Amino acid sequence: MNDRLRLKSALKELSHEIERLTGIQIERLNDREILLLNTFAVFVGVATGYISIGFKWLISIFQNYILQNQYSLEPTTFTNNILGNWIYIVPPIGFLIVVTFTKWLAPEAGGHGVPEVIEALVTKGGRIRARIVAVKGISSAITIASGGSVGKEGPIVQMGAAAGSLLGQVFRMPPKGIKILLACGVASGMAASFNTPIAGVIFAIEIILRELKTKSFVPLVISTVFATLISRIYLGNDTEFFVPSYSLVSPVEILLYIGLGFLAGFIGVLLTKTLYGIEDVFHKLPIHFTQKAILGGLLLSLMGYFYPQVFGMGYETITQTLRSSGELQVLLALVVVKTLAMGVTLACGASGGIFMPSLFVGAVFGGAYGIIASKYFPGATTDFGAYAIVGMAAVFASTSRATFTAIVILFEMTLEYSIILPLMLACVVADQVANLISKETIFSEQLKRKNIVFNQGLTVDTLEHLTVANMMTKNTLFLTEISTVSEIDLLLSNHSHTMYPVVNDRKQVTGYITKEEFYKVKSRLSDKATANDFKQEMAIWIYPSDGLVHALKVIQQTKFSRMIVVEKESKKLVGILSGKDLLKLAHTTET
Repeated sequence: MNDRLRLKSALKELSHEIERLTGIQIERLNDREILLLNTFAVFVGVATGYISIGFKWLISIFQNYILQNQYSLEPTTFTNNILGNWIYIVPPIGFLIVVTFTKWLAPEAGGHGVPEVIEALVTKGGRIRARIVAVKGISSAITIASGGSVGKEGPIVQMGAAAGSLLGQVFRMPPKGIKILLACGVASGMAASFNTPIAGVIFAIEIILRELKTKSFVPLVISTVFATLISRIYLGNDTEFFVPSYSLVSPVEILLYIGLGFLAGFIGVLLTKTLYGIEDVFHKLPIHFTQKAILGGLLLSLMGYFYPQVFGMGYETITQTLRSSGELQVLLALVVVKTLAMGVTLACGASGGIFMPSLFVGAVFGGAYGIIASKYFPGATTDFGAYAIVGMAAVFASTSRATFTAIVILFEMTLEYSIILPLMLACVVADQVANLISKETIFSEQLKRKNIVFNQGLTVDTLEHLTVANMMTKNTLFLTEISTVSEIDLLLSNHSHTMYPVVNDRKQVTGYITKEEFYKVKSRLSDKATANDFKQEMAIWIYPSDGLVHALKVIQQTKFSRMIVVEKESKKLVGILSGKDLLKLAHTTET
């Protein structure tokens, strides 16, 4: 007992020492905060449940108004319309409205939602603006109703996360509490959207929190249960997809499912690369964002003219494929066209999720694979719908690396237990193949482009998890553009720093002066010279949201012992990251 007490005391002292050295508070939740957290989880679940229902109804309202010129809450399809060939101008008009709307009110409402949630968790302490709920809901509903090749699940996840974050902010919860409530919104959104409560919890753990602790697990379960209850009260308890029963025809068939998982790993990586490759192309186009929206809509209409299945979320096509209905050539074509359609929809600035497009691609690819397998191994295969089910999960696993979620979500969506063995095996094979080809997922790739490090594993390296904002010194010395030689000399002689930022009257960094360079040129400068006359230009910028690993690489490249940290858009000075700051690093853990 004495040894245990001494160990507990030593750990407590270590915790205080880490906080004193690094300035980072090791987040703890006391008993009162835990009780509040579990109580608030109920409200997050209920709110997200109603958000999910309202969003689905909003999509139906827009769809019926655009396609049928009527008011109805019943869902319809993009191909079921009264517009004739005029239907092909709907995507560009819809995308133009969406892009203008989001750019004006909340740019972060564009895209597919989950990376934006992770970014808020990593760089903003879980804080999301309240307006995201409305802006994301309206913009995504218009996108889907206009034929956008995206899903509703990502938006619901982002709106649920925003609701959880807002509740935590209103009641002044500590950062740890806000993050958990945000994750509750994510889990609730997944659960209410797909009617998959278990998968909702697992997804929030695998992708958002990346930890499995009782203090966070309990509120996740509470919120998910209430969100699912609300959804089932209004929408019933039906599974997302009704499929016939399947089973393994023979043990040999498991080899075919391994092959499916292997190929699904490649398909998932190609889907991710294509999505961001198209985004890069649109980003480089020298045209206004409204013109990009119209171009994206026109390209989608062109693809939809030949393959109308790519319009909208694609539930009908998935269901038909799961029921072993479809032709090989069409299924193979849809693998390519749906991937391109999703990429174009998101790249041009429209809003929607990538969950359903990933499942769509997985279903048609799995179906095509099953048709080929049955042709060459007729005695060892079942109907190709079984391969479509497994393909859905395997492609989702390879794009997201949320393999546990992929397995559970497909089981909950279909309630088809007989296929669980090949489902599990194909998912882990797809995950490993994709990981060998590319370390980035469909979520982390977007964050990487913003220099935000996102570690997918449940065990997170502190260095990889920290951002520049965590370690930088905020109170820093600086020079103004009008600082004279004598003023600069006085500052440099009284302080030992090697580099000083130069700012204008709006505190925007316009360059820097090093002590070594100043004393080299000092004798040649006139008394009227100012810092603006001989400052050096900034060659590279460091932002608060940058991952610390990225910052270390920049320091190594530039050989500077100090790096100036600025706001991304305004370039205003916010701090300095120095070698002294990095020496404060210690491995911290949350209790």
